[in-house]
Amino acid sequence: QTFKEAVWVKVKVEANKSVTFGCVYRSPSSSTENNNNLISLLQCVCDRNYQDLLVVGDFNYPNINWDDCASTDGEKTAINLVNV
Repeated sequence: QTFKEAVWVKVKVEANKSVTFGCVYRSPSSSTENNNNLISLLQCVCDRNYQDLLVVGDFNYPNINWDDCASTDGEKTAINLVNV
């Protein structure tokens, strides 16, 4: 399975430079399998070492306190990925 709620576009901004944009939506009621697919997708994108990359979206992780990055165990992987 793959994560389906994402759109990616690569925009050429100069002759030899491009920016990759990604927009992601994760439902608040997302299943564990879907969460794992999202994490795999984002890890894959990070592993590609894009020179210029911007990922935005609605990740709907209500149990993460973004001020101190505290969360339940099931969401620690998401925090770790954001810190990449």
